[in-house]
Amino acid sequence: MRNILHALLALLLWVVFGFYWYLVMSRGMSQDTKTAIFTLSALSILSALGMITWIYHNVRIYRKLGRRSARRANVSVPSFDYMGRWVAIQDLKKLRATNHIAVEVKTTLHKNRLIEEKIFRAVPVLRPPAVPPA
Repeated sequence: MRNILHALLALLLWVVFGFYWYLVMSRGMSQDTKTAIFTLSALSILSALGMITWIYHNVRIYRKLGRRSARRANVSVPSFDYMGRWVAIQDLKKLRATNHIAVEVKTTLHKNRLIEEKIFRAVPVLRPPAVPPA
């Protein structure tokens, strides 16, 4: 029943949409309307061409290199973030393997200078004990 109501509502909305286009098209077109239609058409065509080009580019990469099965191996860890804070990682191997990461920003004194450090830590996920079925 729900699917039938959805289909009827969709059909009704398409009828209303068509009726409004009928009203718009029955009026005469001014130069501004023609310019707007041309501009929207040109932008739509350019968007479609850009999307097709991007898809073709990605398909070419896939055919040349194959499907990626893992992350890039030699990704370097940055020393600073985009705000200039030092990046400190406690255990990189654990950090890459975990699903949950805690990030802490704290101010410390380093060589008589206050700096902000961004510390990344792997957080173990504590799951509640399983409840046996009754």
